[in-house]
Amino acid sequence: MQRSAHRHCALLVRIVPLLCPLLCLYLALATPAPAQESGQKLVVAQPSTREASLTAFTRAGTVMTLVSEVAGKVISVNADIGDTIDENGVFARLDDTFTRLELNKVLVQQDKLRSNIAYDAKEVSRYQSLVKRDSAAQSQLDKLELDLALAKHEFASMQVEEERLREKLERFIVTAPPHWAVMERYIEPGEWINTGEKLAELGDFRVLIAPFGLSPEEFDWLKRQKELIPLLVPDLPGGPQTVQASVGRISPGFNPETRKIHVELEIPAKPPLTRGGQRVELAMRLPDAPSTVILPKSAVTYRYEEYWVTRPDGSELKVVLLGKGHSADTVRVTSPDIQPGDEFLHPES
Repeated sequence: MQRSAHRHCALLVRIVPLLCPLLCLYLALATPAPAQESGQKLVVAQPSTREASLTAFTRAGTVMTLVSEVAGKVISVNADIGDTIDENGVFARLDDTFTRLELNKVLVQQDKLRSNIAYDAKEVSRYQSLVKRDSAAQSQLDKLELDLALAKHEFASMQVEEERLREKLERFIVTAPPHWAVMERYIEPGEWINTGEKLAELGDFRVLIAPFGLSPEEFDWLKRQKELIPLLVPDLPGGPQTVQASVGRISPGFNPETRKIHVELEIPAKPPLTRGGQRVELAMRLPDAPSTVILPKSAVTYRYEEYWVTRPDGSELKVVLLGKGHSADTVRVTSPDIQPGDEFLHPES
């Protein structure tokens, strides 16, 4: 037994020196070398953004409804649907015959009152002299002075009535802002209209509006834009074109149902946008979640129906491929254990 044990010990003493180099070689192959030692290039994960596109349809910058301030018969209408209001701003004329007759009556009454006032003034002056000589009663003078005062008040009332009628005459000429376009017309020549009745719908198409409903995240992106905002006009015969817009009206309210903020972008009315109802698209690049990054395609490998990236120490991390990145040679990937700024190996470099 002792001889057998001595033989085994002697055999181990001879074999161990032979196995040590093999064991070191195995450990060297099994342990990944750092990226700097292996000569492999490192790539840095970049923050990812996603593109969001919103659609809107253009409309007039400002819209107004023409309403009649007086009742009357329509004599003429100077603009039809699609026409532009002339420089004089006249849209329609109403019959003002009866109002002019009332004005003439007031003017005649004023002439009558002027004569009465002149006569009463002379009578007051004459009786004042008589009262001073005790040749007439003071009560008679007081009555004449009262008649003179009442005539003056009535004359002042007729002057106010004249001003009212002249102002009313101007209302028989229906005016609108020059260069505005007629969108709807509700009256025809010869028709009788009442006070407060709608005559037409007008719009100012010199500046077009594109209304959008933005989420808080999209609204923050819009506020960061310091220059003009590009809008795509996709439905043009010659192909899509881009126009420049600026931020117009921003609603201070918030729609609790859609969780959107109403924002209007203003676009100068010139080709290719010249009318309402044209479709425009607003493209925005919004930040992704912190766990989503951009990497070169070659830094992501596909094995066992999964996608993997390799850290500089050689350890592998499973990721989910979301799609193409900002360029054709990059991809968007996500993982709970990844964030922008992390470094990974670039196997193909």
